[in-house]
Amino acid sequence: MTDLLTLPGRPAATLPTGLACAGCGYVAPADALPLRCPNAVAGDDIDHVLRRTLDATRIAWPASGEQNPFVRYRTLFHGYQRAVAAGRDDADIVAQIESLDRAVATVDGHGFTVTPLTVADLGEAGPQVLVKDETRNVSGSHKARHLFGTLLELRLAGADDPSRPLAIASCGNAALAAAVVARAAQRELLVFVPTDADPKVLERLAQLGARLTMCERRDDERGDPTVLRMREALATGAIPFTCQGNENGLAIEGGLTLGYELADQWRARGTGVDHLFVQVGGGALASSVIQALEEAKALGALDALPRIHAVQTTNTHPLNILPDGAEPDHSRIPLYEVYMRMAEELAKRSTCARLQVGTVVTDARLENVVAIGYNGNAKGLPNRCDSAVPGNCGCIHSEVNALVKAPGAMRDKVVFVSSSPCIMCAKLMINSGVTHVFFRRVYRDPSGVELLASAGVSPVQYDRWEHEWR
Repeated sequence: MTDLLTLPGRPAATLPTGLACAGCGYVAPADALPLRCPNAVAGDDIDHVLRRTLDATRIAWPASGEQNPFVRYRTLFHGYQRAVAAGRDDADIVAQIESLDRAVATVDGHGFTVTPLTVADLGEAGPQVLVKDETRNVSGSHKARHLFGTLLELRLAGADDPSRPLAIASCGNAALAAAVVARAAQRELLVFVPTDADPKVLERLAQLGARLTMCERRDDERGDPTVLRMREALATGAIPFTCQGNENGLAIEGGLTLGYELADQWRARGTGVDHLFVQVGGGALASSVIQALEEAKALGALDALPRIHAVQTTNTHPLNILPDGAEPDHSRIPLYEVYMRMAEELAKRSTCARLQVGTVVTDARLENVVAIGYNGNAKGLPNRCDSAVPGNCGCIHSEVNALVKAPGAMRDKVVFVSSSPCIMCAKLMINSGVTHVFFRRVYRDPSGVELLASAGVSPVQYDRWEHEWR
């Protein structure tokens, strides 16, 4: 299924909002509501991610002060603009939003509200640090914003078909948020989870009425089995109810409310913000906040944008997490650092004139090195680059040289590479059953790291112990 939903009633005028693919440029027609780009083809090397567009010359920044962000910022939503153009009254739309929010409150104890922005007590003089606390929102994270926004778009468009179940591949906050919103909307939810999912999370999902499917890896497949099973469900008619932008282009719009709140809260304080740090996993949160702040500036709500930093936790590999949450003993050099230095030593054998890179591949428990590699020319050819043009030197990348020698049937491989992978090497890692990628330096193009995170592979910039034990 393409998930290109045909909508009843075509707006008479061109809307100030729309949906377009950031990868190929596809623009959705006014009588359609695509959840995924219909031009997406497996292997075309294009990141097909739909995003909501906005003409800042035709929309004003909302001046109302409602505490529900979906009511406060409703005029910026594509679904609202389309509904109004089709003849619906603003009060009727507000009533629909509030009705769905009350249903969420019945399930989760409270509905959506503007979350606080507070000054962090660092106990010392220095730059003022502000913290946006999303743990007090529906289901305890920002994920519910994305999915409430998705369901709201479907309902405003009259495209919420109850005969089609909602589907998500997740065993954490996204699944919990999806279950809360789906239960509130009285919608069937399919949740595809890994075999090692947290039993407490599974119990809560079952309590919320979600239909759980445990996904074991099949011998003949590559990639995350939960995502593969979800895509099979989508192919038979399920609606993507996930925070992954390539699967659900409507997910970003709900998350925009968080960035809009930040813009209003900064303006109310009367001071600008120099730097914004956003925790990233698959990228939905960062994408939403960045787009929202850009739109706030275009609409005159902000004078300038802060410098944005995407951050991740240092190391979530299972061997680095103890049952009580304490860090492992670092009185001796960690194995992660040992393998990272091994990759750096391998890089010294590279004959690439531009960038020397080394790679080490291990098993899941870091007990066996299963392959090594460094970038250079093919076996038997001259040990030099074919060209001096950046990006076209002709060298085989170190990750490729390592993974072609790694056992194909081995699951949950771990990769250590001296520089983060390019996007093509990231795709190879995804298809090779890699779960974690540790890198020392960031490659000039960060899209490889972003792709890994979006596909469920954990990228870790590992430089904590770079100068120790020397």
